[in-house]
Amino acid sequence: MTSSTNVGSTAARPDLDWSQVRETILMLNLALAQLEIAMHDSSGSVEVLSRSFTGMSGRLNGILEAVGRSNLLRYVPSLLIAGKPRAAI
Repeated sequence: MTSSTNVGSTAARPDLDWSQVRETILMLNLALAQLEIAMHDSSGSVEVLSRSFTGMSGRLNGILEAVGRSNLLRYVPSLLIAGKPRAAI
């Protein structure tokens, strides 16, 4: 009676059957799909954030223009506009 020696699987000599290859391919496809979804979701978030900041900037400019036209600045000792202190009018 001869005994068969089963050394197992190594990196140099993998013992893969088709089910292991299939599982690996399915896992890689799942990882790819998750990456695509994450990139799509993050792109949408950046768009929303960008629109929010653009809207806030426009509203702030409108407020500053309205305050400047109404001569309310004379009641304020200094006002920070565009990063520079502005003296009271």
